[in-house]
Order: sequence, then structure tokens, then C-alpha cells
Amino acid sequence: MLSHQQKINRVADRVLYLSSAGTKIRVYHGSTNTTRTLRRRRDEIVDVSDLNRVLEVNTKKRSVIIEPNVPMDKLVSTTIKYGLVPPVVPEFPGITVGGAVAGGSAESASIQYGLFHNLALSYEIVLGTGEVIKASSKTHPDLFYGTGGTCGTLGIITAIELNLVPATKYVRLEYIVVKDRGDLLKKVTANSGSKADFVDAILFENGGVVVLGFRTDNRDGIPVRRFSRPWSEWFYLHAKKMAESGGGSEVVPLQVYLFRYDRGAFWMGDYAFQTYPYHIPNNRFTRFLFNPLLKTRMLYRGLQESNIAQQYIIQDCCVPGERAAEFLDYIDSSFQIYPLWVLPIAPEAFSDTNIRTKSFVINVGIWGPLGLPYEKFVEKNIELEKVVAQLGGCKAPYGHFYGDKNIFWKNLKKETYEKLRKKYHADRAFPSFYDKIRVNERYTPTVTKGFFRALRPFWRLPLS
Repeated sequence: MLSHQQKINRVADRVLYLSSAGTKIRVYHGSTNTTRTLRRRRDEIVDVSDLNRVLEVNTKKRSVIIEPNVPMDKLVSTTIKYGLVPPVVPEFPGITVGGAVAGGSAESASIQYGLFHNLALSYEIVLGTGEVIKASSKTHPDLFYGTGGTCGTLGIITAIELNLVPATKYVRLEYIVVKDRGDLLKKVTANSGSKADFVDAILFENGGVVVLGFRTDNRDGIPVRRFSRPWSEWFYLHAKKMAESGGGSEVVPLQVYLFRYDRGAFWMGDYAFQTYPYHIPNNRFTRFLFNPLLKTRMLYRGLQESNIAQQYIIQDCCVPGERAAEFLDYIDSSFQIYPLWVLPIAPEAFSDTNIRTKSFVINVGIWGPLGLPYEKFVEKNIELEKVVAQLGGCKAPYGHFYGDKNIFWKNLKKETYEKLRKKYHADRAFPSFYDKIRVNERYTPTVTKGFFRALRPFWRLPLS
């Protein structure tokens, strides 16, 4: 096994070789939670798939140093042995630390702590020249604060130091029933300033539910619920039943709560039953029977291998809280897709953008089938991008982007980003942020072939 330093040296040498040849570098991580179909050429990649170790847990400092390819479930299971956990943990266990930093991941603790990269204390980064530097609030602070959420287009992160907090045994959940979009936003806003450690909401076509979470070590006689077992109900279905029964409280083990949306990938697993090449009814027995195929790692792989991403809208859009009602009205009239995920985020997390709000930033997860011809699909995505920009928001970078550069940069700080690109020699080595996430190609769906390709071992590199 190579040491961390040996891995860094290999990455740095490869970066120097490719950038000196004028090649725009692509990074191979081994897995990804992007919705873009990935095809790379061997002569343009830097392989960082073996940067997958937890290097150090510091209990006094309450921090952890990890390599970027460590997935969330491995990170949590390691730090929790020391009684610590990252305060923000993306809901899918296969999301890597580096991917969460690059993609600006948010989750239900984001109302308190912001985005995942806001937990960072320092980054070890390989620049476009092959030089290795450490970026923190004291050394190269401009790069440190500019790296998160830019899809790895300023350099290759080889190690990350993250802040940790004490881990509790449970999370106590409170389910609050809402009657419509306006009521949901009202109750999300009212509870986002409360003592809740976690806040998120699910909006159904008729009503919804706000879910509050409180870290605790005590059950206090409240029933314990789990969502991780094959026979357990998917979390969103359970939350819907709780709303239909008038709400209530329960206690969930911490790790179960953090990855509660893994089984079924929120509700995208419902659509898998409609997409898989063989007709399979969707009921609790089949969800139990096909449980391994209905977790996020496999569902993402199936999405990428089958090239069906352009049959779905899979976007997270962030808008100022004051404009959230307009945005939800627009989604209802233009997409009629439900459920929707609604997530309040601390406004400080967007200080490096042009997004401004006096309350919170509201993230809306829009995930569902569009069923449109390709040209109409692109038009609909561009329409969404324009609306988000006009409302003073931006889209999460993991998804497709189809519009022009003016739309993309409207509420992001392009000038600051370009200065960083030039100062740290990223412009000569890595594709730009816009070029990295913009989708130019039309995907050809291959559902049956993709289904079986998705079952291959995960170490197979998709090259063409």
C-alpha cells in the first residue's frame, strides 16, 4: 500500500506531465454522484481513486484528516468510534468527502452549519503546475475560501481537514404536518430559528411534512425507528404516513438518521421500478426483495450507465428565502413534479456568491421524470436555469447545466473565480467551472445494457 506522500507525488507528477503537454486534466475518482454521463480518455485523466483513507482523528482538536475519496459512511463509522461526527453529513453514504466539497453538498444540518465545505479547516491541493500547497484561513486563504463548490476546477484536493462535533446516540424527530406550499415555508422558517439541530421538509402534491431533528443521548420513552433494514419502510414513505396520521415524535439512531434517504434515494427508487428492463411491481415486498439494487450507490450507477438522465429532471436549486414561494409556484405550474425536498440553509454559506437574503437560503430538490423529447428537455432545463437566476439563486453543480455563461455566472462571482484560476495556474491545467458542468451532448438511452453494466464491479473504469 502506498503512503499518502507517495500518492501525492504520483498525482503531482501526472498533473505536471499533462499540463505541460497542454492537456485539460480530468480526474478519475472511481465513483461519482453526478448525474452527468461520464466518459474519459486515458490520456487526459489523473487517477485519484486510491486516495481513500482516513489519515488522522484528533480528539482534542475535534478534527479529522481524510483523503478525498473516503465515502460518508466510512467517514462517519470511523469518527464515531472516537465519539465524534461531522456536523454536516450528506444523506447518501457513497458521496465522497472530495465530492461533497467540490459539489457544495447540503443537508438537514445546513441550517446550523452551512454547506459541507464550510466544515473544512484546511485543504492539501495539487495545483496545475504540480506544486502541492496547503490552503487554510491563514495560508492561501483566497484559494481556501474559493475551492468549495467549484467542482475541482482550481486544483486537485489530496487531503482535507474537517471540523467534528460530539456524536450523540440518537436523533429525536418531530414530524410537523403542513397543508400546502405556503404553510410549509411558514413552518420551515418558524422552526429554522429554533433549537432544532436538523431541519428539512417534504412537499407532496397535497400537503407535506416538516421534519425537525434534535441530537440526544436519551430515548425518554419514545419509540426507536430504523430505516436501514431491508424490511424497513423508505424514509419518505414513513414521513408521509406520519403526516397523514397527524405528525408525532420518534427516536432514530444517529447513523440511521444521517443516511435515512439511502434506501430509495429519497423517492427516485420509485421511478426505478418504471425504468428497469423487466416489469416489477412497486410494493413493500419488492422493495425488500430488491433492496441491494435500490440503494443510492447502485441507483446512481444505473443512471450513469443507462444514459437515461435526460429523461429526468434531477436538480437542486437554491433561492433566497424571500423568493421561495415564487419558486415553488413556478415548479408547480411548469413541472407538476412531486414530492419536492425543501431544505433551509444558513445564508453565511453563500457569502462567496451574489445570493443575498435576510432570512435563509432555500434549497429545493426537484427530482422526477419529464418525458420530453430531447429538444424540449433542453428548453425546459434552460427555462429553469433562467428562473433560478432571475430569483437571485443558483443551481447545485452536481446536475446538468444547459444554458449560456451569462445565466450560469449571474449570481456567482466570476471575476473572483477567474483570478484564482490564473493565480494558481488552474487555467492551463483544468477545465473551467462552466465547461465542467455544462452538458453539450445528447445521451442515447440503453436501459437493458446499462442495467447489466451497472451490476459490474465498481472498479471498472468507463472509458471510450
